[in-house]
Amino acid sequence: MSTQILLNNARSFADIVPIVEQAEARLSFWGTRYVYLPIRNETLPIDAIAAKVIQLIRQNPDSVEDQRAVGRRIASLVDRIYQTSDQQVAQSNCLTWLFVFLRNLPNLLDRSGVLTSSWTSYAWRDCEHYTLIGYRQRFDYYTREQYLRNFHHYPEEIPENDWFPTCDQERPPRWRAPQAVI
Repeated sequence: MSTQILLNNARSFADIVPIVEQAEARLSFWGTRYVYLPIRNETLPIDAIAAKVIQLIRQNPDSVEDQRAVGRRIASLVDRIYQTSDQQVAQSNCLTWLFVFLRNLPNLLDRSGVLTSSWTSYAWRDCEHYTLIGYRQRFDYYTREQYLRNFHHYPEEIPENDWFPTCDQERPPRWRAPQAVI
């Protein structure tokens, strides 16, 4: 069974872990960013894994603690893929860099994420530049009820217009876990 089919059929974050653990970022001469899976000798678009994680988050936005642990692991691995790909672009020759730039031109022209060729990349990491919670950070935030259940007290209240939405403006408000005092 192909990796794309396995990824499409994934029903939980745990189903994605074997795929993302073996994924290696690659860059073609023509500026195509992709993920290579050496064990299966297959490739996926660079945004395929992040897109599946986003889809699973949207299906069940209120993760339980065991899902959070797996989700954090996946998020760090997907971040590594994007960082490696960014380094490959930075180290590429000028022609490859130009091809990457031309492929990303729609993203540069429309930062809202509506018309871009890669809304997934924007939602995963870039929307944080606009003080929104990117999907990669989703596992670090809790709804009010989750916060009470996990930390045994309510979070500090924040003003109504100062809540932290996700990239797709999802509500309810979410709070980051309390920081340990040293």
